[in-house]
Amino acid sequence: MLDQPLNLPCGAILKNRFAKAAMSEELGDLLGNPSEKHNTLYKRWSNGGAGLLIT
Repeated sequence: MLDQPLNLPCGAILKNRFAKAAMSEELGDLLGNPSEKHNTLYKRWSNGGAGLLIT
């Protein structure tokens, strides 16, 4: 069931039901701004096949 598409009320369709919720990865710079490490991490998660990534 997790690998099945999910139709959202707004009309969007997720390719599967795997989701990653926002959390503190503590990869920001000293001011707490996003860094290139964030880009790398979210790219890996998205390439891994998650249906939904919440930032």
